[in-house]
Amino acid sequence: MRKFNIILFLFICSVLNYSALGQDLYLTRLKALKNEIDANYYSFDILKLKKILNKTYNITKISGGDWHPLYYSGLMHYLLGKIYYQIDRDIAYNQFDKSLDYFLNANDKHQSAELLSLISAAYGKKSALSPVTAIYYGIKAKKYILDAYELEKDNPKLLLIAATHLMHTPESFGGSKTKARSLLLKSLEINKTKNEKDEYVLNWADDAEIYAYLGQLEVLNENKDKAWIYIQKAIKLIPDYGFVLKDLFPQYEKIK
Repeated sequence: MRKFNIILFLFICSVLNYSALGQDLYLTRLKALKNEIDANYYSFDILKLKKILNKTYNITKISGGDWHPLYYSGLMHYLLGKIYYQIDRDIAYNQFDKSLDYFLNANDKHQSAELLSLISAAYGKKSALSPVTAIYYGIKAKKYILDAYELEKDNPKLLLIAATHLMHTPESFGGSKTKARSLLLKSLEINKTKNEKDEYVLNWADDAEIYAYLGQLEVLNENKDKAWIYIQKAIKLIPDYGFVLKDLFPQYEKIK
């Protein structure tokens, strides 16, 4: 009986050790994937982003229910949607729809201001691409950004999403370019001292992205001089910034 107990004890120890090694391997792979997404966040390379998206699918299979891979998949679909927005709006809508599914699933496992703001962003994009249901999705977008704000008021990620909503929404429906500018400038201040507690959370809404959307705001205001200042600031930080080069700059050139 004693021999059996010793064997059982050794077996349990080996299982626990294997489980710990498996978790370590998963976290190592997750961190590598996180770094790859961060490195390509500003890219407009569809093929590369799709390859990374497939990696998010694969790591989900060994995640043990962790929310991070779902969040990664959602963001990759969202980035692809932003690229396709100027190419094929049906494909863009499909990408935003998929991103929403992943964000919602991730948020079910781990609610956060970032995930709520990304859900809001996906609904906002669907609203812009669906005239028939624009009001419905717009209401959803507003609800989730307000929910995010209740959780965390000084997060540059949710402030960026809120600002994009405000700058693209007509004033008669609650939009305000003045408020959008205030939120973006506040984000720049917060970025000076921000400290991300979760090492597996993706890096976005940094200074380059904030400058790009300040540039977008001035393009919408048809203020060419100010728009150029912010575009230059964004490009100085990220020389190959896809959104600025292939989307924002063509908008800028149309200003008279």
